[in-house]
Amino acid sequence: MFISLQQTTGSRITSLSKQWRDREEELRKLGQSDELICPHCKELVTFRCGEINRPHFAHRQDTKCPLKGNRSPQEIEAKAQLYEALEHTWPDEVQMDVMLDGETQPIDILLLKNGEPFAAYWTLSRTIRNWDAFTAPAENHQIRYHIIYTGDAHKHPEDQLILQKQQRDQIHHSQEFDSCEFANHGHLSFIDIESSQLVIYRGLTCVHSPNGYQYELKRTAPLRQLHINTNGELITSEDISYTKELAILIKQRQEELHRRIEEKHRREREEAEARAKRLISQQQRQQKTKQRQCIYCHQDTDAWALFRPGGKCVCHACLPNHKQQNPNSAAGVLKRAETAARPKIGVYTCVYCKKETSEWSIMSNANKTCVCKECLPEHNRRRTGK
Repeated sequence: MFISLQQTTGSRITSLSKQWRDREEELRKLGQSDELICPHCKELVTFRCGEINRPHFAHRQDTKCPLKGNRSPQEIEAKAQLYEALEHTWPDEVQMDVMLDGETQPIDILLLKNGEPFAAYWTLSRTIRNWDAFTAPAENHQIRYHIIYTGDAHKHPEDQLILQKQQRDQIHHSQEFDSCEFANHGHLSFIDIESSQLVIYRGLTCVHSPNGYQYELKRTAPLRQLHINTNGELITSEDISYTKELAILIKQRQEELHRRIEEKHRREREEAEARAKRLISQQQRQQKTKQRQCIYCHQDTDAWALFRPGGKCVCHACLPNHKQQNPNSAAGVLKRAETAARPKIGVYTCVYCKKETSEWSIMSNANKTCVCKECLPEHNRRRTGK
Protein backbone atom coordinates (compact mmCIF):
# COMPACT_ATOMS: atom_id res chain seq x y z
CA MET A 1 0.00 0.00 0.00
CA PHE A 2 1.11 3.59 -0.53
CA ILE A 3 -0.17 5.19 2.68
CA SER A 4 0.65 5.15 6.38
CA LEU A 5 -0.06 7.15 9.50
CA GLN A 6 2.61 8.85 11.63
CA GLN A 7 1.77 8.11 15.25
CA THR A 8 3.27 11.18 16.91
CA THR A 9 1.73 13.76 14.56
CA GLY A 10 -1.31 11.80 13.34
CA SER A 11 -0.51 12.99 9.81
CA ARG A 12 -1.27 10.90 6.74
CA ILE A 13 1.76 9.99 4.63
CA THR A 14 1.54 9.01 0.95
CA SER A 15 4.78 7.56 -0.32
CA LEU A 16 4.12 8.75 -3.90
CA SER A 17 3.17 12.32 -3.00
CA LYS A 18 5.34 15.27 -3.99
CA GLN A 19 5.86 16.05 -0.32
CA TRP A 20 7.63 12.71 0.39
CA ARG A 21 8.99 11.81 -3.04
CA ASP A 22 12.62 12.70 -2.23
CA ARG A 23 12.53 11.83 1.48
CA GLU A 24 12.93 8.07 1.28
CA GLU A 25 15.62 7.88 3.96
CA GLU A 26 13.44 9.82 6.38
CA LEU A 27 10.51 7.46 5.76
CA ARG A 28 12.78 4.46 6.30
CA LYS A 29 13.91 5.82 9.67
CA LEU A 30 10.30 6.54 10.70
CA GLY A 31 9.40 2.96 9.92
CA GLN A 32 12.37 1.59 11.86
CA SER A 33 11.46 3.70 14.88
CA ASP A 34 7.89 2.29 14.96
CA GLU A 35 6.42 5.65 14.00
CA LEU A 36 4.40 4.40 11.02
CA ILE A 37 1.16 2.46 11.36
CA CYS A 38 -1.65 1.39 9.04
CA PRO A 39 -4.43 4.03 8.98
CA HIS A 40 -7.09 1.29 9.14
CA CYS A 41 -5.93 -1.63 11.31
CA LYS A 42 -3.35 0.46 13.29
CA GLU A 43 -0.70 -2.25 12.91
CA LEU A 44 2.96 -1.27 12.48
CA VAL A 45 4.14 -0.88 8.90
CA THR A 46 7.58 -0.55 7.39
CA PHE A 47 8.73 1.52 4.45
CA ARG A 48 10.11 -0.25 1.41
CA CYS A 49 11.78 1.16 -1.67
CA GLY A 50 13.76 -0.69 -4.31
CA GLU A 51 14.79 -0.60 -7.92
CA ILE A 52 11.72 -2.51 -9.18
CA ASN A 53 8.80 -1.68 -6.90
CA ARG A 54 7.57 1.81 -6.20
CA PRO A 55 8.05 3.24 -2.70
CA HIS A 56 5.35 1.69 -0.50
CA PHE A 57 4.46 0.50 2.98
CA ALA A 58 4.02 -3.08 4.14
CA HIS A 59 2.51 -4.59 7.27
CA ARG A 60 5.12 -6.12 9.54
CA GLN A 61 2.81 -8.99 10.48
CA ASP A 62 0.44 -11.01 8.40
CA THR A 63 -3.00 -9.42 8.56
CA LYS A 64 -6.30 -9.38 6.71
CA CYS A 65 -6.40 -5.62 6.51
CA PRO A 66 -8.33 -4.52 3.40
CA LEU A 67 -5.61 -1.96 2.63
CA LYS A 68 -3.18 -4.81 2.14
CA GLY A 69 -5.44 -5.99 -0.62
CA ASN A 70 -4.98 -8.51 -3.37
CA ARG A 71 -4.32 -6.34 -6.38
CA SER A 72 -2.50 -7.24 -9.57
CA PRO A 73 0.80 -5.49 -10.45
CA GLN A 74 -0.96 -3.83 -13.41
CA GLU A 75 -3.66 -2.37 -11.16
CA ILE A 76 -1.12 -1.11 -8.62
CA GLU A 77 1.03 0.54 -11.29
CA ALA A 78 -2.01 2.08 -13.01
CA LYS A 79 -3.21 3.44 -9.65
CA ALA A 80 0.23 4.91 -8.93
CA GLN A 81 0.46 6.60 -12.34
CA LEU A 82 -3.07 7.97 -12.08
CA TYR A 83 -2.39 9.34 -8.58
CA GLU A 84 0.74 11.17 -9.71
CA ALA A 85 -1.11 12.61 -12.70
CA LEU A 86 -4.10 13.78 -10.64
CA GLU A 87 -1.82 15.27 -8.00
CA HIS A 88 -0.20 17.24 -10.81
CA THR A 89 -3.55 18.28 -12.36
CA TRP A 90 -6.07 18.60 -9.51
CA PRO A 91 -5.71 21.90 -7.60
CA ASP A 92 -7.09 20.48 -4.35
CA GLU A 93 -6.19 17.42 -2.26
CA VAL A 94 -5.73 13.94 -3.76
CA GLN A 95 -5.78 10.88 -1.47
CA MET A 96 -4.91 7.21 -2.06
CA ASP A 97 -6.27 4.04 -0.45
CA VAL A 98 -9.01 5.85 1.41
CA MET A 99 -11.09 3.98 3.99
CA LEU A 100 -14.29 5.92 4.66
CA ASP A 101 -16.10 5.59 7.98
CA GLY A 102 -18.11 2.40 8.26
CA GLU A 103 -16.74 0.89 5.05
CA THR A 104 -14.78 -2.34 4.56
CA GLN A 105 -13.36 -1.61 1.11
CA PRO A 106 -10.88 1.16 0.23
CA ILE A 107 -11.19 3.68 -2.57
CA ASP A 108 -8.12 3.68 -4.79
CA ILE A 109 -8.04 7.44 -5.36
CA LEU A 110 -10.28 10.12 -3.90
CA LEU A 111 -10.41 13.75 -5.03
CA LEU A 112 -11.35 16.32 -2.39
CA LYS A 113 -12.85 19.71 -3.13
CA ASN A 114 -12.99 22.19 -0.27
CA GLY A 115 -12.47 19.31 2.14
CA GLU A 116 -15.41 17.28 0.78
CA PRO A 117 -15.25 14.15 -1.43
CA PHE A 118 -15.63 15.11 -5.08
CA ALA A 119 -14.90 11.98 -7.16
CA ALA A 120 -13.57 8.45 -6.65
CA TYR A 121 -11.53 6.26 -8.99
CA TRP A 122 -10.70 2.57 -9.17
CA THR A 123 -8.22 0.93 -11.53
CA LEU A 124 -9.08 -2.64 -12.54
CA SER A 125 -7.56 -5.38 -14.65
CA ARG A 126 -9.87 -8.21 -13.63
CA THR A 127 -13.47 -9.03 -12.87
CA ILE A 128 -14.71 -8.20 -9.37
CA ARG A 129 -16.91 -10.92 -7.92
CA ASN A 130 -18.90 -8.78 -5.47
CA TRP A 131 -19.31 -5.58 -7.41
CA ASP A 132 -21.83 -4.00 -5.04
CA ALA A 133 -19.52 -4.44 -2.06
CA PHE A 134 -16.56 -3.15 -4.10
CA THR A 135 -18.27 0.12 -5.03
CA ALA A 136 -20.23 0.47 -1.77
CA PRO A 137 -17.90 3.19 -0.32
CA ALA A 138 -18.80 5.56 -3.15
CA GLU A 139 -22.45 4.51 -3.38
CA ASN A 140 -23.10 4.81 0.37
CA HIS A 141 -21.51 8.26 0.58
CA GLN A 142 -23.03 9.48 -2.70
CA ILE A 143 -19.66 10.07 -4.37
CA ARG A 144 -19.36 10.01 -8.14
CA TYR A 145 -17.02 7.22 -9.11
CA HIS A 146 -15.24 6.16 -12.30
CA ILE A 147 -13.75 2.82 -13.28
CA ILE A 148 -10.54 2.88 -15.32
CA TYR A 149 -9.29 -0.40 -16.70
CA THR A 150 -5.67 -1.31 -17.35
CA GLY A 151 -4.45 -1.72 -20.91
CA ASP A 152 -4.23 -5.49 -20.59
CA ALA A 153 -7.93 -5.71 -19.70
CA HIS A 154 -9.12 -5.62 -23.30
CA LYS A 155 -8.27 -6.92 -26.72
CA HIS A 156 -8.68 -4.89 -29.87
CA PRO A 157 -8.43 -6.87 -33.12
CA GLU A 158 -9.19 -4.84 -36.25
CA ASP A 159 -10.49 -1.71 -34.51
CA GLN A 160 -12.80 -3.69 -32.26
CA LEU A 161 -12.85 -4.35 -28.52
CA ILE A 162 -13.49 -7.70 -26.89
CA LEU A 163 -15.06 -6.73 -23.57
CA GLN A 164 -15.77 -8.73 -20.45
CA LYS A 165 -19.29 -8.75 -19.04
CA GLN A 166 -18.34 -6.42 -16.20
CA GLN A 167 -16.74 -4.01 -18.65
CA ARG A 168 -19.86 -4.08 -20.80
CA ASP A 169 -21.95 -3.28 -17.72
CA GLN A 170 -19.68 -0.32 -16.94
CA ILE A 171 -20.02 1.38 -20.32
CA HIS A 172 -20.82 4.90 -19.23
CA HIS A 173 -22.71 7.45 -21.31
CA SER A 174 -21.51 11.02 -20.94
CA GLN A 175 -24.20 13.54 -21.84
CA GLU A 176 -21.50 16.08 -22.57
CA PHE A 177 -19.05 14.03 -24.64
CA ASP A 178 -21.00 11.02 -25.95
CA SER A 179 -23.93 12.92 -27.48
CA CYS A 180 -24.87 14.10 -30.97
CA GLU A 181 -23.56 11.58 -33.54
CA PHE A 182 -22.93 8.88 -30.90
CA ALA A 183 -26.62 8.74 -29.90
CA ASN A 184 -26.77 6.92 -26.54
CA HIS A 185 -23.57 4.91 -27.01
CA GLY A 186 -21.13 5.24 -24.14
CA HIS A 187 -17.41 4.95 -23.49
CA LEU A 188 -14.76 3.07 -21.54
CA SER A 189 -11.39 4.34 -20.30
CA PHE A 190 -8.12 2.40 -20.14
CA ILE A 191 -4.67 3.24 -18.77
CA ASP A 192 -1.71 2.15 -20.84
CA ILE A 193 0.93 1.74 -18.12
CA GLU A 194 3.70 1.32 -20.70
CA SER A 195 3.18 4.80 -22.17
CA SER A 196 1.43 6.41 -19.16
CA GLN A 197 -1.48 7.40 -21.34
CA LEU A 198 -5.23 7.31 -20.97
CA VAL A 199 -7.16 5.81 -23.87
CA ILE A 200 -10.88 6.55 -24.14
CA TYR A 201 -13.04 4.62 -26.60
CA ARG A 202 -16.17 6.64 -27.34
CA GLY A 203 -19.33 5.68 -29.22
CA LEU A 204 -19.14 2.00 -28.29
CA THR A 205 -21.57 -0.17 -30.25
CA CYS A 206 -22.07 -3.92 -29.98
CA VAL A 207 -21.39 -5.44 -33.41
CA HIS A 208 -20.88 -9.08 -32.40
CA SER A 209 -23.03 -10.11 -29.46
CA PRO A 210 -22.27 -10.35 -26.66
CA ASN A 211 -18.69 -9.07 -26.35
CA GLY A 212 -17.64 -7.61 -29.73
CA TYR A 213 -17.77 -3.79 -29.69
CA GLN A 214 -16.86 -1.15 -32.24
CA TYR A 215 -15.94 2.43 -31.32
CA GLU A 216 -16.47 5.71 -33.15
CA LEU A 217 -13.65 7.73 -31.59
CA LYS A 218 -10.42 6.88 -29.83
CA ARG A 219 -9.08 9.62 -27.58
CA THR A 220 -5.49 9.31 -26.34
CA ALA A 221 -3.64 11.68 -24.03
CA PRO A 222 -0.76 11.54 -21.51
CA LEU A 223 -2.04 11.18 -17.95
CA ARG A 224 -0.50 14.48 -16.88
CA GLN A 225 -2.35 16.32 -19.65
CA LEU A 226 -5.81 15.13 -18.68
CA HIS A 227 -8.64 17.41 -17.64
CA ILE A 228 -11.36 16.79 -15.06
CA ASN A 229 -14.90 17.93 -15.79
CA THR A 230 -17.61 18.83 -13.29
CA ASN A 231 -18.60 15.16 -12.88
CA GLY A 232 -15.05 14.04 -12.12
CA GLU A 233 -14.75 12.41 -15.53
CA LEU A 234 -11.26 12.27 -17.02
CA ILE A 235 -11.25 13.92 -20.43
CA THR A 236 -8.73 14.95 -23.06
CA SER A 237 -8.07 18.23 -24.83
CA GLU A 238 -9.73 16.72 -27.92
CA ASP A 239 -12.89 16.18 -25.87
CA ILE A 240 -12.89 19.84 -24.85
CA SER A 241 -12.38 20.95 -28.46
CA TYR A 242 -15.16 18.62 -29.55
CA THR A 243 -17.45 20.05 -26.87
CA LYS A 244 -16.75 23.58 -28.09
CA GLU A 245 -17.36 22.55 -31.69
CA LEU A 246 -20.51 20.73 -30.59
CA ALA A 247 -21.71 23.83 -28.72
CA ILE A 248 -21.18 25.90 -31.87
CA LEU A 249 -22.96 23.26 -33.96
CA ILE A 250 -25.88 23.12 -31.51
CA LYS A 251 -26.09 26.91 -31.52
CA GLN A 252 -26.10 26.95 -35.32
CA ARG A 253 -28.80 24.28 -35.42
CA GLN A 254 -30.85 26.19 -32.86
CA GLU A 255 -30.48 29.38 -34.88
CA GLU A 256 -31.45 27.50 -38.06
CA LEU A 257 -34.44 25.98 -36.27
CA HIS A 258 -35.42 29.43 -34.95
CA ARG A 259 -35.08 30.86 -38.47
CA ARG A 260 -37.27 28.10 -39.90
CA ILE A 261 -39.89 28.63 -37.19
CA GLU A 262 -39.89 32.37 -37.84
CA GLU A 263 -40.16 31.74 -41.59
CA LYS A 264 -43.05 29.36 -41.00
CA HIS A 265 -44.81 31.90 -38.79
CA ARG A 266 -44.20 34.64 -41.38
CA ARG A 267 -45.73 32.50 -44.13
CA GLU A 268 -48.67 31.66 -41.91
CA ARG A 269 -49.21 35.37 -41.15
CA GLU A 270 -48.99 36.24 -44.85
CA GLU A 271 -51.41 33.45 -45.76
CA ALA A 272 -53.79 34.55 -42.99
CA GLU A 273 -53.63 38.15 -44.20
CA ALA A 274 -54.21 37.02 -47.81
CA ARG A 275 -57.18 34.91 -46.73
CA ALA A 276 -58.58 37.85 -44.79
CA LYS A 277 -58.18 40.14 -47.82
CA ARG A 278 -59.84 37.57 -50.09
CA LEU A 279 -62.68 37.17 -47.60
CA ILE A 280 -63.17 40.95 -47.36
CA SER A 281 -63.07 41.27 -51.15
CA GLN A 282 -65.53 38.42 -51.52
CA GLN A 283 -67.83 39.96 -48.95
CA GLN A 284 -67.62 43.31 -50.73
CA ARG A 285 -68.42 41.66 -54.07
CA GLN A 286 -71.28 39.79 -52.51
CA GLN A 287 -72.57 43.00 -50.98
CA LYS A 288 -72.32 44.76 -54.31
CA THR A 289 -73.95 41.81 -56.05
CA LYS A 290 -76.83 41.64 -53.61
CA GLN A 291 -77.77 45.31 -53.67
CA ARG A 292 -79.35 46.02 -57.10
CA GLN A 293 -82.16 48.25 -58.39
CA CYS A 294 -85.19 46.65 -60.04
CA ILE A 295 -85.81 48.00 -63.55
CA TYR A 296 -89.59 47.82 -63.00
CA CYS A 297 -90.31 48.96 -59.46
CA HIS A 298 -86.99 50.87 -59.10
CA GLN A 299 -86.51 49.50 -55.58
CA ASP A 300 -83.02 48.59 -54.22
CA THR A 301 -83.22 44.97 -53.17
CA ASP A 302 -81.16 41.83 -52.74
CA ALA A 303 -84.19 39.62 -53.39
CA TRP A 304 -83.76 39.61 -57.15
CA ALA A 305 -84.45 36.85 -59.65
CA LEU A 306 -82.52 38.22 -62.67
CA PHE A 307 -79.70 40.73 -62.73
CA ARG A 308 -78.70 43.24 -65.39
CA PRO A 309 -75.41 45.10 -65.95
CA GLY A 310 -74.93 48.38 -64.12
CA GLY A 311 -76.39 47.21 -60.82
CA LYS A 312 -79.89 46.60 -62.27
CA CYS A 313 -82.09 43.60 -61.62
CA VAL A 314 -85.58 42.12 -61.86
CA CYS A 315 -86.93 41.43 -58.41
CA HIS A 316 -89.06 38.40 -57.64
CA ALA A 317 -92.19 40.55 -57.37
CA CYS A 318 -91.73 41.93 -60.91
CA LEU A 319 -90.60 38.67 -62.51
CA PRO A 320 -94.11 37.67 -63.87
CA ASN A 321 -94.46 41.08 -65.55
CA HIS A 322 -90.98 40.69 -67.02
CA LYS A 323 -91.85 37.27 -68.42
CA GLN A 324 -94.98 38.58 -70.12
CA GLN A 325 -93.19 41.54 -71.67
CA ASN A 326 -90.21 39.47 -72.76
CA PRO A 327 -91.49 36.09 -73.94
CA ASN A 328 -88.23 35.40 -75.84
CA SER A 329 -86.07 36.16 -72.87
CA ALA A 330 -84.52 33.42 -70.83
CA ALA A 331 -87.33 33.80 -68.32
CA GLY A 332 -89.97 33.67 -71.09
CA VAL A 333 -88.42 30.60 -72.70
CA LEU A 334 -88.27 28.95 -69.32
CA LYS A 335 -91.94 29.82 -68.77
CA ARG A 336 -92.96 28.33 -72.11
CA ALA A 337 -90.94 25.19 -71.37
CA GLU A 338 -92.70 24.90 -68.05
CA THR A 339 -96.06 25.46 -69.76
CA ALA A 340 -95.32 22.88 -72.45
CA ALA A 341 -94.36 20.36 -69.82
CA ARG A 342 -97.55 21.04 -67.85
CA PRO A 343 -100.27 18.39 -68.34
CA LYS A 344 -103.02 19.45 -70.81
CA ILE A 345 -106.08 19.25 -68.61
CA GLY A 346 -109.41 21.11 -69.08
CA VAL A 347 -111.55 22.34 -72.01
CA TYR A 348 -110.99 25.88 -73.23
CA THR A 349 -112.28 28.01 -76.19
CA CYS A 350 -109.73 28.78 -78.90
CA VAL A 351 -109.43 32.53 -79.54
CA TYR A 352 -109.00 31.91 -83.28
CA CYS A 353 -111.35 29.16 -84.38
CA LYS A 354 -113.73 29.60 -81.39
CA LYS A 355 -113.86 25.85 -80.88
CA GLU A 356 -113.91 24.28 -77.44
CA THR A 357 -111.13 21.75 -77.15
CA SER A 358 -108.87 20.02 -74.69
CA GLU A 359 -106.13 19.71 -77.35
CA TRP A 360 -104.57 23.14 -76.80
CA SER A 361 -101.03 24.44 -76.77
CA ILE A 362 -101.44 27.69 -74.84
CA MET A 363 -104.16 28.48 -72.37
CA SER A 364 -105.24 31.29 -70.07
CA ASN A 365 -107.00 30.47 -66.83
CA ALA A 366 -108.13 34.05 -66.44
CA ASN A 367 -110.78 33.95 -69.25
CA LYS A 368 -110.80 30.20 -69.98
CA THR A 369 -109.41 30.69 -73.50
CA CYS A 370 -106.67 28.90 -75.36
CA VAL A 371 -104.78 28.49 -78.62
CA CYS A 372 -105.42 25.06 -80.04
CA LYS A 373 -102.75 23.05 -81.78
CA GLU A 374 -104.27 23.72 -85.23
CA CYS A 375 -104.21 27.52 -84.70
CA LEU A 376 -100.79 27.64 -83.05
CA PRO A 377 -98.95 28.46 -86.37
CA GLU A 378 -101.33 31.39 -87.00
CA HIS A 379 -100.78 32.54 -83.42
CA ASN A 380 -97.02 32.49 -83.82
CA ARG A 381 -97.21 34.27 -87.22
CA ARG A 382 -99.27 37.10 -85.77
CA ARG A 383 -96.97 37.54 -82.76
CA THR A 384 -93.84 37.69 -84.86
CA GLY A 385 -95.40 39.76 -87.62
CA LYS A 386 -94.38 37.34 -90.33
